[in-house]
Amino acid sequence: MGQALANYGNFENKGFKLIGIFDVNPRVIGKKIKNIEIMHFDTFEKFAKNNHIDIAVISVPYEETPAVAEKAARLGVRGLWNFSPMDLKLPYDVIIENVHLSDGLMVLGYKLNQIV
Repeated sequence: MGQALANYGNFENKGFKLIGIFDVNPRVIGKKIKNIEIMHFDTFEKFAKNNHIDIAVISVPYEETPAVAEKAARLGVRGLWNFSPMDLKLPYDVIIENVHLSDGLMVLGYKLNQIV
């Protein structure tokens, strides 16, 4: 999911610039998406201290979601676009948009049933 979002070409047209991509999978570390090298998540703290990050996209397994979100918030990220399967709630002054992919699928299924 994260790589698909990183490859999406229309964010910059809307005023959002991709400046960093992080993962823990050794098979993708070092590869590039849109000329941005995928870095190990262990380097996120240093990256965040050296770059201004307004929004972080979270696309991690359920059990990793709280730690990733808390780290981003602690490092000054003001908005979290959360695609993980966990709804986030943080005690920080962070705006969170929890995306539920199943909601869109349910709407599509409902609409398909209406035309049959």
